[in-house]
Amino acid sequence: MDINAADNNTYTEITIQRFLLELWHEKVIIAAFTIIVFLAAVLFTYFTSETVYKSKALIAISPITALETKYGTYKLPLTTVDEYANFIRDSSTTALTIGFAELDMSEDQLLDYIKINVTKGVNYFSMTVESDTAEGALNIAEKHLVSFTHTIEMLIRNMAVDYYINRLNAQVSIHEYNLDQTETIITNIEEYLKSIPVHISEQALNPQYEKMSEELALLKMKEESTRIQLETIESDLKDLSSEKLLLAEGRGNIEYKSSIPRAFDELSGIVTVINQPDLGDGYKTGKMFFSMLAGMVFGLMLGVFAARFKTYISKA
Repeated sequence: MDINAADNNTYTEITIQRFLLELWHEKVIIAAFTIIVFLAAVLFTYFTSETVYKSKALIAISPITALETKYGTYKLPLTTVDEYANFIRDSSTTALTIGFAELDMSEDQLLDYIKINVTKGVNYFSMTVESDTAEGALNIAEKHLVSFTHTIEMLIRNMAVDYYINRLNAQVSIHEYNLDQTETIITNIEEYLKSIPVHISEQALNPQYEKMSEELALLKMKEESTRIQLETIESDLKDLSSEKLLLAEGRGNIEYKSSIPRAFDELSGIVTVINQPDLGDGYKTGKMFFSMLAGMVFGLMLGVFAARFKTYISKA
């Protein structure tokens, strides 16, 4: 049994050696097939793959966390670069870009062209747009940046206006309540003063009358001040309500114009484009490395088969 096993092992080793020796003798054929198929795969991938062009921009986000306006302080809803960067791929931004740039594609197709890269610890991120033409990539990148800035401004402006309207309405309720209370007290004091049975010439000598008269004068001043404050607040509410209507109409309109443009000046400094979109170089989309590897393996296999076939023919 051991002798037969040893003979089989010896035979196998001899067979393998003979096989490798035969391949070595036909190494030129194997190398030729490998090189030819390898080059064919590379050339096929190069000429059949599409050229894609990139346009890249760098966008900085201001570190401010609140807006200071004539209506008060508003805490911004977005606080991190990631939260701002996400709006690059938000549906409201992509829809605006498609209309603005007159693109014949869906939002999902546009998203395939747009990539963002956020680096932790810095206040900026990059946006890369790909297209089959250099001009197309640049056009989409430029228009999308405008759409992104518009979307961010509209979002913050809308939320700020809602906040201020609610806040001012609460102030109106408080002032109206205080005004009612003040008017009631004034009426009571006036009636009380009329009821004091003192001769007009003696009123100035009455301490109680003098004290109540002074309090009445102060209350009337307070009443006037409250009315002025109410008028100011109601005027602000009127402006904000008009702005709210414009915001509803201008959400998808890149040409939106504010009715109170100076009220939100700080919004213009939140998003800053550090590097404008550039006209980048093109690159091939084909998987060149995979094609090279597959071409080499397939060429080697084909070369070995051709070498074995030649050996078989020569022995026949």
